[in-house]
Amino acid sequence: MPGPPSPPCHRPAAIIARPRHPRKTRAGAAPAAKAAPVAATGTRTATTEVSRSIARGRTNQETADELFISLGTVKDHLSAIQAKLGPRNRIEVAAWAWENRLMDTP
Repeated sequence: MPGPPSPPCHRPAAIIARPRHPRKTRAGAAPAAKAAPVAATGTRTATTEVSRSIARGRTNQETADELFISLGTVKDHLSAIQAKLGPRNRIEVAAWAWENRLMDTP
């Protein structure tokens, strides 16, 4: 004999009907879309601000003081920049910021 019926779902219909994001498959995974350069979109993230500060020649501590963030956060942002973009040191981060016109925006 089957067990008792399952209780009805009490979630709102909007949550149930929400479309799901397609899942990536190993074999047919599409490459991630490349984000537009920050200067082109006009947005400013903390990572962008850190790279701009480094391009101005500031130390990690000076950058932290300027942006009101901790020294560890500055180091985390630099690591993220290096992981995403490939520069090996802060000189290359500064060069990348100038080449991508991050310094042209106020």
